[in-house]
Amino acid sequence: LKGPTPGTADFDLIQDSKSGVIHVKTIRVASSKLTLNTSAEVNTKAETAVLNPLTASFAGANAKGSFGVRNFSAPQLTFNIDIDKLDVDALQKAMGPSPGARPAAASKSSHSNLSAKGSLTLQPLGADLQLDAERLDLTAVQPYFAGRSNATINNGALSAKGKLKVQLPEQQPLRASYQGALTLTGVRTRDRISGDDFVRWKTLAIGSVFQ
Repeated sequence: LKGPTPGTADFDLIQDSKSGVIHVKTIRVASSKLTLNTSAEVNTKAETAVLNPLTASFAGANAKGSFGVRNFSAPQLTFNIDIDKLDVDALQKAMGPSPGARPAAASKSSHSNLSAKGSLTLQPLGADLQLDAERLDLTAVQPYFAGRSNATINNGALSAKGKLKVQLPEQQPLRASYQGALTLTGVRTRDRISGDDFVRWKTLAIGSVFQ
């Protein structure tokens, strides 16, 4: 397999022409940044595809779980993924610099864990997710708020356990709801202009329903 990152891919494929089912017994992908191992089953008549079990490693993070697709013309994705050893700095280095990203020398590495289970629809765009996250680095979202807020996020971690629903109907406002618990730890923000402290929290725990 040749692409932006040199690597190899191996497939062991069996096709049943009568049932329309394609069994891919083994899929192995390996490169300098990514390794992936899985098996797949594609049903062309029922328009379904499943990757199970799936294991992958990228930028020091390990993922395992399953992934599925229904209705190829208007895809609905289902997944159950566990990711450990998430390191924001390692991910940024592996994916390359982005506008507004933190300089590497000013960053602090922290490992996070994330478990996500649910479904994602593309037409219209929507998500129904069960989340269990530990110590997600809040500074990773700073580039997305650059220029939109006078506050900068210098430190902080988010832990969450609950259910998130997001819907974006065509030509309608975004609708989102979250039911569960949130914990913010070690949060420190500063005024972008003056450099003064803006908001600081040692720990803020919220167990409630948000809509």
